[in-house]
Amino acid sequence: MSNKTLAVLVFISLGLGGYATWKHLYKDAEEIAKLTVEGMQKIQAREAQEEKANQLSSIRERAAELNSDKESPFAGNIDGDLTIVYFFDYRCGYCRKADPVLDELLNSDSKLKVIYKEYPIFQDSMISSAALAAHKQGRYMEMHRALMAHHGAFSKEVVLGIAKDLKLDIELLEKDMKDVSVKEMIEKNHKMAESLGIHGTPMFIIGGSMILPGSVSVDEFRSAIEKVRGELAAGGTSMQEEPPHDQQTKKES
Repeated sequence: MSNKTLAVLVFISLGLGGYATWKHLYKDAEEIAKLTVEGMQKIQAREAQEEKANQLSSIRERAAELNSDKESPFAGNIDGDLTIVYFFDYRCGYCRKADPVLDELLNSDSKLKVIYKEYPIFQDSMISSAALAAHKQGRYMEMHRALMAHHGAFSKEVVLGIAKDLKLDIELLEKDMKDVSVKEMIEKNHKMAESLGIHGTPMFIIGGSMILPGSVSVDEFRSAIEKVRGELAAGGTSMQEEPPHDQQTKKES
């Protein structure tokens, strides 16, 4: 039944006075619904701000631990003046877009250090286990970049095939993939991410002073790095969050 038809029937059954009352109540209901939605949006925005404030506070407290991590793989200058901690997942399309950006930054910035945090957010750690096993052979970055460059589904056969193309010791790789230290590192990264309120990839923590969530362009990265370096040089300690970009989260199906 159309709105017009309903209005006519109401008009006939209730008369002019009744219809006026019904119309007034309907408008009130609309206004109440609008105010309710706006109120919920304000509550959600406030809760999001509080969550981000807690996240930034946690990162500030653990900044030294994050930046001085000697167990995780890294690239760039070991004594660099700025460290980027990178949480990622090989099954994350946004990470595959972000990874070449990091390579470009590393190639153009000799004072930069990037720490790689294997963070398979859907708990499928097979690919990360292979990458960390390659790390034991001193070949992490080659394996990492080859895995990120792969397009298509991952399986153990595919991952081992990539390792074989890189001429890694496959027998040793498979053994190290099961090593307890590899499992513990992935679990440690998960616990770290959860404690910092990180629920998606990619996520970048720059100098323990800024977080960049999602896929970020080279120019945006350089601007953030310059800003953090300036603040660190001036003795600044305030944490900042840049607007979120495209990101894979645990809520995705």
